[in-house]
Amino acid sequence: MSRSPFGPAADRPTPPDAVPGAFVGPGGPHDRNAVVIDARHALMLEHVDVSRAELGGLERATGAFTSRQGYVVELEGVRGREGPAGGPRLVIESHRRGRLVLLQEADGLAALLTETMAIYARHDLTLFRVAVEEVEKRLRALGDTPPRRYTDAPLDLGSVLQADELEVTLLTKGAGEPDLAPPIGWAFTGRINRSSRRATNVVLANPRTAIELLARIMQVCHDDEATTAAVAARLAALEADGTLPRRRDR
Repeated sequence: MSRSPFGPAADRPTPPDAVPGAFVGPGGPHDRNAVVIDARHALMLEHVDVSRAELGGLERATGAFTSRQGYVVELEGVRGREGPAGGPRLVIESHRRGRLVLLQEADGLAALLTETMAIYARHDLTLFRVAVEEVEKRLRALGDTPPRRYTDAPLDLGSVLQADELEVTLLTKGAGEPDLAPPIGWAFTGRINRSSRRATNVVLANPRTAIELLARIMQVCHDDEATTAAVAARLAALEADGTLPRRRDR
């Protein structure tokens, strides 16, 4: 991506609580055609980037400084807005750019990867298998590029969402969409800079951009022991409850 959360103020992402969104019923995000998305501020995803970051802080019990592996997920695209009365409910303006930056630890990144794959399987095992093939194909194209790290400057934490809740849903497929899969939607909820301020941000993506995000996650975390263990545990749970086919049956 051309911009970074470490750049000048004009390049920084929008504070998450300035662009609220939500998934609402009548059904849950796993139910087909049962979710209404408040997409008035939704980010229509165009570019993704996933990088490693060292997370640190003071342990309350000991007062010692500890560090652990974390990840910065940058999502960039155009934002929607509510349409005029009597017109379309959602208007997309190409000049209304937006960026959402997520700060995730191992389990959060594992959840984003596995729950996104699981939503395909919940709707259609063929979709799931095609998505797996497309992610593997994209990973081969990315090759051995080393994962990026953020080390040169501190993150602007006032504009970073530390997501601790995630909802994923498939959208109704629009006319002219490729056959890979329907578009996908995520609702990220969490704290801003570990404060009491919470926000929910909605991100929508076409199939190709969703595959790019999954491939970037796998590329950046494949050799991190904590994240691969978290992914394996989540996949095993999804296989055990029948959401995902067991590996030998895929």
